[in-house]
Amino acid sequence: MTVRAFLRHHYRHFNAATLVDAANAYSAHLDAGGEMLVTPAGAISTAELGLSLAEMIRAGIVYDDVTERKWAEKALSEGVDGLICVNSQAGGHAGARSPDDLFEELRSLDVPLVSAGGVGSPKTFRDRLALGYDGAQAGTRFIATRECQVHDDYRQAIVEADARDIVLTNKLSGVPCAVIRTPQIDRFGADTSGLGAWLLGNPKTKHWMRTFYTVKALRSLKQSSQKGLGNRDAWQAGKGVAGIDAILSAHDVVEQFERALQEGL
Repeated sequence: MTVRAFLRHHYRHFNAATLVDAANAYSAHLDAGGEMLVTPAGAISTAELGLSLAEMIRAGIVYDDVTERKWAEKALSEGVDGLICVNSQAGGHAGARSPDDLFEELRSLDVPLVSAGGVGSPKTFRDRLALGYDGAQAGTRFIATRECQVHDDYRQAIVEADARDIVLTNKLSGVPCAVIRTPQIDRFGADTSGLGAWLLGNPKTKHWMRTFYTVKALRSLKQSSQKGLGNRDAWQAGKGVAGIDAILSAHDVVEQFERALQEGL
């Protein structure tokens, strides 16, 4: 059974049915020659991000997330313009290599490289650029800002967490995902077990299970980020929490990063 047939058969009610409608609409759009920009967790749907990236989208500039050289070479073979180098310190779906090792592995590809993972402080931002990266991507740092539309508990958890508090769980999407260690994580465990673990390990069913976990996680992550932790929810964050000690405005974060960069020149 194909993924499309699986969705049509099983996803029939409420939000699940809407997912099928959306998938059909996407297919029709692409079949008609349209173009699409895919981003993690639907971030491009926010008006602010859509407006700020509109010029790049129209220009056809595309950067691809990669965790190692083989994926970088595959992305470049498809014509991407640059690489977002996701390292082992990233929140969400992290890579396996350190920022330094990943840079050394990819630097010879001669395209812009953006470091993603662990950029929680101005010093780390400056150090990544000094290492040779063309830019740095910061996610967790901006969750702990006053403008971010998340629950105050989420922001405070980031401020109070250290790098040791970031653990990997495969219960969100079926592949390892970095989250803040909480009593809920300790109680229910970070890894799947029983039937779920078997289905994820089976080559014939692992993609279906990852789709199931991802759809389920989108709802759970949205709920926990906006309403606080529930019984089985989780907060995504990267090891950049180690450099975050206060909830600031987004303006102040950018100003601090800019000042650190200027001082390092």
